Amino acid sequence: MRSTVGTVAALCAGVAVFVASGCTFYTSCPDVPPNTNTGGAAGNSGGDSGSGGSDSSTLSGPFLSGKWSNVTPDFSGIVETCGPLYTLSSKPDEDLVIAGVNNTGLWATSDGGKTWPALGQGAGSDPIVQGTNAIVYDPDHPRVYWVVGIYGDGLFRTDDNGDTFKHLGDTHHDDYVSIDLSDSRRRTLLLSGHEMQLLRKSTDGGDTWSDISSAIPSDVKTCGYPLILRGNTYLLGCGGRGGNGTAAILRSEDAGRSWTQLFDNGGAAEPLIASDGAIYWAEEDDAGLAVSRDDGESFSQVVAGTVKTVRPVELPDGRIASLGSDAIVLSADGGETWKRASAALPYKPSGFTYSPYQKAFFIWYLKCTATPMPQPTDAIQRFDFDYETQ
Repeated sequence: MRSTVGTVAALCAGVAVFVASGCTFYTSCPDVPPNTNTGGAAGNSGGDSGSGGSDSSTLSGPFLSGKWSNVTPDFSGIVETCGPLYTLSSKPDEDLVIAGVNNTGLWATSDGGKTWPALGQGAGSDPIVQGTNAIVYDPDHPRVYWVVGIYGDGLFRTDDNGDTFKHLGDTHHDDYVSIDLSDSRRRTLLLSGHEMQLLRKSTDGGDTWSDISSAIPSDVKTCGYPLILRGNTYLLGCGGRGGNGTAAILRSEDAGRSWTQLFDNGGAAEPLIASDGAIYWAEEDDAGLAVSRDDGESFSQVVAGTVKTVRPVELPDGRIASLGSDAIVLSADGGETWKRASAALPYKPSGFTYSPYQKAFFIWYLKCTATPMPQPTDAIQRFDFDYETQ
């Protein structure tokens, strides 16, 4: 959100307020919003570490020994109503964790959080002035990735590993992007609008866009998470972004001209396509995790509760990680059962990522207030976890 009280007040006028990917959504606000943190009451160092919402029948094991370490960059020069972080993302091919910093672009660390230089500093780079909430990497071209965000220009692409970024088309205020990776030229993209039933499609790599929202069923919630499986076969996650309908996962086999509902929840965060082809999708309101093991033909709930409404992460050994109510949690059986994989959380995070190069989990939170504020000094925390030995 931009650093004006008016923006916050307008968003709070009887509509759902989104504050970060994977965090709490507020359906109403007082005249002057309280000190708002993602995920609930915590967000300050030493706050509530999270309790409740965990399904004890599927969660086992004690907290791990070790401590969370504060690796937050120096945000002292930033004053915002919401911030500082909208996402953290671990680049899959190198030792680089990227932070989307509200209205100041992307910062990245390759030393575990000791330093965070800014990306996009090359000549001619388009500035990323928004709340970046998702980064999508090209698995075949390591220097290429897409950056999407809200309250700003929307969608960008880099072809030089973050030295420069290009704003794509007339995009603005967008939740998530999916790229047809079965096409070597990466021409087809699907892009969802933020807190609105808007799904746009590009067939020229993002230069121009057409609205294909009209075929989305009228009785589903806002669909914020498209997923192109290949060619004309799409999935669409609907939930967690407001709207008066029901949460759902939809499927189209005719390039979005018609949709079939596969699942009556799920689709409320970024999906994960695991190395074995399984598709994991978090349900809204921390209700559980849906999975498809038949190439998106059907979905079923693999676990109720236990995990938060965030994107799961796959470790290099195939285990699936997510956020639990009080710790990072891991599943070695495709989501059926979970064990704690960290010390107790120092606050309720907005999301998490795992760096296989650093062998560490990173968590973050976003904090919103009624008036511009100095940014918190404990927003990013790191926990060492060696997937090869633990």
